[in-house]
Amino acid sequence: MENPTGPYMLQSGRYKGRYLEDLIFNDPEYVLIMNKYRDETKKENAIQRHLHLLMENIPKTEMVCPICKKRSVKYFLFLNSEDILPTLTCCESAACRESLKLDHPGDYLLPIKFQSMMIFNQKRLRKGCLKLIRKATGLNKKVGPEEVFRIFIGEPLKVV
Repeated sequence: MENPTGPYMLQSGRYKGRYLEDLIFNDPEYVLIMNKYRDETKKENAIQRHLHLLMENIPKTEMVCPICKKRSVKYFLFLNSEDILPTLTCCESAACRESLKLDHPGDYLLPIKFQSMMIFNQKRLRKGCLKLIRKATGLNKKVGPEEVFRIFIGEPLKVV
């Protein structure tokens, strides 16, 4: 099967006619439930490929690493059962990741991607993760499903 080339419009259910890329921000709980039933052992259909793309890929980020101030952020530090803070982020460099974890031993370093939301039990923390993704990718302004899709295949957000 071919890789997705654009946003996915749902064909049935309560969100029929809406794009999956819109729902990821407007109803992330629904998308997480859909992802829970994605079975990677079987051949994937179109919606499962889109879910895989949106949940597993680390998106193109615009936020600069606060440690090295050179590369874009790819990880965030989750302080045990506290808020998710945009200041506790870093790039993929091993030195930056170690530097961030050095001040907060025992805490979790997670990739900035939708899959990371699944570890949180509290809705408030999932919303915090979603807010961080929006800020890191530049999606904190109103964008359409095409822009969301492009960011999650690794393209930068186009400035209009």
